[in-house]
Amino acid sequence: MTSIVQNGASAVSMFFIQGVINRFGINEISAYAAAYRIETILTIPAVNLGASLSVFTAQNAGAKNFERCRKGLRDGFKISVVFAAAVVAVIWAASPQFMYLLVGDEGEIVRIGVRYLHIVSLTFPFCVSLYLLTNFLRGAGEIAYPVFNTMLELGFRTAFAFVSVRYIGFYGIMLCRPLSFLISMASLSCRYFTKKWQGR
Repeated sequence: MTSIVQNGASAVSMFFIQGVINRFGINEISAYAAAYRIETILTIPAVNLGASLSVFTAQNAGAKNFERCRKGLRDGFKISVVFAAAVVAVIWAASPQFMYLLVGDEGEIVRIGVRYLHIVSLTFPFCVSLYLLTNFLRGAGEIAYPVFNTMLELGFRTAFAFVSVRYIGFYGIMLCRPLSFLISMASLSCRYFTKKWQGR
């Protein structure tokens, strides 16, 4: 049920953001679509890492071994640091080539897409941490808070996109996802440190 709610909210958010993107020219629309596809592919390992942590946490939280849960999260963060650093390096080194594979020799589209990928890469460690903490809390038995946090993230992302494009143009679209990662990460961190998940 929670997955249905979260996936539905994500689809609605993307629907509205796509409407904002469509106000711009074909170059911006094409660049965002291609760059977002590249970003999605690069986040697949982070999604899988989060899913693995969720299973690990559920097993140990069920046994009331909360120290082992915390250790699993710390180890997950250690792995994510290496992974995030590798992804950032790849993006900065090869994003023009990735864009070229998707859109061909379209200089302006490639330029816009590379700029988006560079901006997103700066907050990629927060994106990976977001997956880890979300799945950690789910594994520990939290149900409502991850859903609330998803709504917070998507709500901020959509509102920021709508408002910011009036003042900074397409940069508002480029920044809405990275900034929503920061907001969501801060929210999940606060929840983790309250230790309420231990009482589930």
